[in-house]
Amino acid sequence: PGFILIKADDVTLSNKAEIFATTISGDGGNIELENLKTLQLTGGSLISASTTNGISGNVNINATESINLDRDSGVIAEVTPTGIGKAGNINITTSQFNLDNGAIISVSNRGTGNAGELQVNASNMKLDNGAKIFAETQVETLSEDDGGDINLQSLQTLELDNGSSISTSTVDGEGGDFTINASESVIVNGGSRLAAEATGNGEAGDLNISTPIFTIDNASLVSVSSRGNGEAGDLKVTGG
Repeated sequence: PGFILIKADDVTLSNKAEIFATTISGDGGNIELENLKTLQLTGGSLISASTTNGISGNVNINATESINLDRDSGVIAEVTPTGIGKAGNINITTSQFNLDNGAIISVSNRGTGNAGELQVNASNMKLDNGAKIFAETQVETLSEDDGGDINLQSLQTLELDNGSSISTSTVDGEGGDFTINASESVIVNGGSRLAAEATGNGEAGDLNISTPIFTIDNASLVSVSSRGNGEAGDLKVTGG
């Protein structure tokens, strides 16, 4: 399959600009943003890899200084509704990673099959004002089809504020595991949440947090849950 490769110092997408790779069936192409200093998405702009009945490509972003998503912008790897396929992975490496004002990062399968995995390696990470990161799948029966994992690695700090969230979820499959490693602190504030959850007959994944300072404040939530007939995962918090 073909792929999209962008090499530049500073990349900006604004006012609903898009970079996308899509396929109906077969293997989709990857999107590679390499050797950047900064990446800025704003005003509903989007980077996406999607498929209906195939395997969507991966999205790989490497920016040495910062990645900023704002005002309903997003990075997405997905299988579209009614499709039967596998969503691609998202891999992000940067120093400062900010999501604000409804920005999203998602790996999702809204049809039948596997969701991709999300891997973030960053020094400092902040979600604010309703920003969301999620991995979800909606398979119709329990099977080997798994929800995607979320791995937030090599962090110093993670902060969620003002109704922001990071979650893994499934309806009738196996939800992905959610792992956070932060060497300094994890702060969940202002009605924000960290969650691994399932509905229907699904089984939720585990939520693992490793950090020396863990703060939950102002009606925020950290949970593993099953709201149907399946099992909830485990919640484990350890000092860094």
